[in-house]
Amino acid sequence: MTAQMAIDLFDRMNGNTLDVESKLFWLKQLEMQITEEVISKHVLPEDYEDPDWDEFDLDSELIIPDQYSNIYISYLGSKYHMMVSADTKRYNMAVTDFNNTYITYQQYYNRNNVPVRREVDYTRGADTATGPLNQ
Repeated sequence: MTAQMAIDLFDRMNGNTLDVESKLFWLKQLEMQITEEVISKHVLPEDYEDPDWDEFDLDSELIIPDQYSNIYISYLGSKYHMMVSADTKRYNMAVTDFNNTYITYQQYYNRNNVPVRREVDYTRGADTATGPLNQ
């Protein structure tokens, strides 16, 4: 799914009352969060390339696979209803759906990818990670 596809789907479900730039910014925020909280905590494939966040646009392919892509619609909905419509009921439904989908995706990713091994030096209190990201 591309950013444009996610925005189009959100707009069809919620009406198009907000500029595309705001929705694209929110999607970029979510992609950065997923990269930091989920992807970077695992051993990366050899062909992995860090996303170029400066190049993130409507044609950018989103990280999460299609079976979990509802996360993008829920995230846009939670942001929209919190910041624009001030509809508390719809915000609560969207953020609950987002949280559930995010947790489900994290569990899927954790089951299918090797985590980066962390070592703790209890004598110095240092927490260091070992793996491709930290060499």
